[in-house]
Amino acid sequence: QFAHDVTAAVNAVRLDLLGRSLDSALYHYTRFDRVLKIGNSRTLWATCAADLDDKKEIDHGTEIVQAEILRKISSGVAEFPQMVLEHIPAALFDCKKWTFVACFCAKRDSHFHRKRYGEYCLGFETHSSWEPQLRPQGLQADVQYCRAIYWRYKQREVIRRTVNSIADSATRNAVQGSWMP
Repeated sequence: QFAHDVTAAVNAVRLDLLGRSLDSALYHYTRFDRVLKIGNSRTLWATCAADLDDKKEIDHGTEIVQAEILRKISSGVAEFPQMVLEHIPAALFDCKKWTFVACFCAKRDSHFHRKRYGEYCLGFETHSSWEPQLRPQGLQADVQYCRAIYWRYKQREVIRRTVNSIADSATRNAVQGSWMP
């Protein structure tokens, strides 16, 4: 029940942030040599989060999560929610090697993305659904569309709501008795 409650709480925050519909197409900006590789192989590669050129994004997010967890714990939570919250930063770190990223933009003509990632823009229909149309080859993988949040105040708000939801779920599902790490 606890895992179900946490998943439902996090998904509620995600839906509130992302909305229920998606743009009709997403665009991938890249260089010409990569366009040729994508076209010839009919494959779009995702990069392991641990190997990203710009690791600051992942590290920055983890730092915000850690700060919010410390704030929540210092405000006073029971033993089980505290244990759950204290485990999150290590879990995020461990997930980096199993998280792969391919970046898309909702704008067909984004000067920022062209300048940063490459002059060529490949479009992918989404059918306005959060259910990804792109599928992994080989291994079974969980494919998700996750919108990037660029505004710091919004990043902190979303993380605060998520940490509070996780702590509330842990409180509701705590079993009386001693907990051993």
